[in-house]
Amino acid sequence: IESIISQKFDSFEIILVNDGSFDKSGLICDLYEKSNSCIRVIHQANGGVSTARNAGINVAAGQYLCFVDADDILLPDALSNMWDCVTRYPNVDVVCARIHFENGTISSPLVSMPDYTEDKRFIRSKSLWELLNFSACARLVSKRLLDDYKIYFSPGITCGEDPLWVYFLHKHIRSVAQCRILVYQYFSNNNSSVMHQRDRTKHYASLLKCAAIA
Repeated sequence: IESIISQKFDSFEIILVNDGSFDKSGLICDLYEKSNSCIRVIHQANGGVSTARNAGINVAAGQYLCFVDADDILLPDALSNMWDCVTRYPNVDVVCARIHFENGTISSPLVSMPDYTEDKRFIRSKSLWELLNFSACARLVSKRLLDDYKIYFSPGITCGEDPLWVYFLHKHIRSVAQCRILVYQYFSNNNSSVMHQRDRTKHYASLLKCAAIA
């Protein structure tokens, strides 16, 4: 939360979703809301990360959405750097940026892609899929696009929900910009997180009727 509040950008709202926590997370969220006018808190029964994100999508008032997982951080210029792309390319559907992973690797810019494109062949290619990086984070996504095509996360999926959502998003992208700057710090060292759960019935792969292996 502190990494978002500290952004060098002054036109955004923060939506905190307390997804049925049993600790003091809800109280912490409420305290932040009282001390910061740009924060809005949603309290709901536990439904998993997908329902939490969907709740945020439904109430968001901004033109673009940026998802941040609870154990990750945004770098100080993240929103301003990504918004620069929106300024240069108004109404762009998606702005993709770079992620720093906890093992020290950093996602690379896509050399084969220009800073902006509406080329349908490229947008439908494997190259864009690689740029999307199977993640909902480290990017700006047009609220209009999500609303027009009802692009939501699949309820009940708590592991691998990102690539499933990215698949539906990819189908409807008409323009994409590439922010070649590092904006997001990813952590996965929380052993109790959904990524470490063993219940594979809640994995996105459980929804697949077939698999194509090349």
